Amino acid sequence: MPAHHVASLDGLRSVAIGSVMFFHAGVPGMSQGWLGVDLFFVLSGFLITTLLVQEARRDGGVSLPKFWGRRILRLMPAYWAYAAFVTVSIFVFRWGRIGEVRGWDFADYLRSIWLYYYNYAPPFDIWEHQHLTGHLWSLSIEEQFYFLWPILFALTFRRDRAEWIAWALVVACLGASFLVSSTYEIATDPAPLHFRIYTRGLGIMMGCALALTAARSSGLTLKLASPVVRWGVVAAAVLSAVVPSALMRARWFDDTVMHLYFVPAFCAAMSTLVAMLWYGPKDRIASALSWRPMVYIGKISYGLYLYHMLAHFLTWDVLLAGLDGWPRPARYVLRLSCFLTLTLAIASASYYLLERPFLRLKSRLR
Repeated sequence: MPAHHVASLDGLRSVAIGSVMFFHAGVPGMSQGWLGVDLFFVLSGFLITTLLVQEARRDGGVSLPKFWGRRILRLMPAYWAYAAFVTVSIFVFRWGRIGEVRGWDFADYLRSIWLYYYNYAPPFDIWEHQHLTGHLWSLSIEEQFYFLWPILFALTFRRDRAEWIAWALVVACLGASFLVSSTYEIATDPAPLHFRIYTRGLGIMMGCALALTAARSSGLTLKLASPVVRWGVVAAAVLSAVVPSALMRARWFDDTVMHLYFVPAFCAAMSTLVAMLWYGPKDRIASALSWRPMVYIGKISYGLYLYHMLAHFLTWDVLLAGLDGWPRPARYVLRLSCFLTLTLAIASASYYLLERPFLRLKSRLR
């Protein structure tokens, strides 16, 4: 296994965050850009599990306090800064109307954000500006994964059961998706299918399962180094994103079918692509994804995801709100350019001023 940094995976992160940002900005042809979140899930599952395997083989086990310490130092400084911004906006500046929905009031809402269970709150109904935090559900799912999976891994890896457990959880997530889709009215309440760890955690667990299989099977890693296999994996990954998007635009099926059938195919293709980049040689595929601008965007992708909805609000509703007399294409291009530039500026400042000092502390917990 490579112990060094794999630049092509940062390039893949840039693809994921670009898809999400373009989706939220309403870029034509990016109506399924939310699949970038599932790509992030796949990356997290594969990389976290692979690093846990490396630690277990090197040290004879995993240190849960050190693992959780590394995750806290990587994610929480920027996240809590954003949570503090939301709190101050509501309590100090009285910014936006607050309501009570399904038994949730503003105190429950803020508590759910600070304690990372926002994906279980009623989405987009409690605070007038809840779109500024609506994307945090995916970070909650990742944090729940970071808490639960290392415990399960530590209990099962030395008994050679972790791989079996991971694939069983993949099947469980698929089963949960089908069960939820048959028992909930997804059209009126999409939260159970779209925002829960037991359904959208499929990508994470698929990444975990393939990481364990690849770590055990030298035959699989050798196949992933074959040029024919590598180009086939790239083709499958591209088709898994493009084909369902085209079919959705043609209205061949609805959103529920997309989540039940095409998202699993997308996660499987992307898991294989991640494993291929991790284990394979630096060929033209890896070199293309290692393009320096893409690597930089991937490096700050967490901040881009965290702050991009704030930049969207500032662009469309504050800075460039008064462009109604402009031609529609010119108005949109200007706003999109401002949105991308502002998001990049905020995320870069966050990375260098807030996140990187804690990353230096994180490196001491190896």
